[in-house]
Amino acid sequence: MTDQTPRYGARVIKADTVLAELDAEYRDDRGIPIHGNATRLNHLRGLITAQSVEVDTVLQNVLQVVAPSVLESRPRWTAGQLHREVLRSLSAAEGSNTAKHLDLIGRAVKCRNTSAHGSLDVVVMLDRAPQGLGESGSSWSARREVAFLDGEQVTEIDLLAHLALQQEALRAAVQIWIDLPK
Repeated sequence: MTDQTPRYGARVIKADTVLAELDAEYRDDRGIPIHGNATRLNHLRGLITAQSVEVDTVLQNVLQVVAPSVLESRPRWTAGQLHREVLRSLSAAEGSNTAKHLDLIGRAVKCRNTSAHGSLDVVVMLDRAPQGLGESGSSWSARREVAFLDGEQVTEIDLLAHLALQQEALRAAVQIWIDLPK
């Protein structure tokens, strides 16, 4: 184990940050990287992924009760594989609480996959005024950022909703586990 402090702090950085640091072509006239700040969005993506691990743990517990031999069939399970196997192993009548819980968990798995594996791009929009129109007599720019996750526009509010979905999926998984015959 090394005793090293991360160069960019305890955060996920995009390759754009390093590129801007190493090549002036990717910085604006003030030396600021021409890319958006994805730190908060990446933090939320990490929370979504970590929360989904708790769902996976409960689904493994469910399988341990209803189909223990299935767990032994493979050493590692993806979230989708666990969900599909629990779905196969439980007989949930359509419209039942268990079926509703499994549907919610299925939506959370898809959301988690996009969050964990999708590409996050933050695009910077610079609006420049012609020379002489700014207050100081020089050009100015308004900077706004637009984020895309796997090509779909996404906001911090969207990712907070994805985290809420993961938490509700955990409640649903725990309820399924509680409702299993003892």
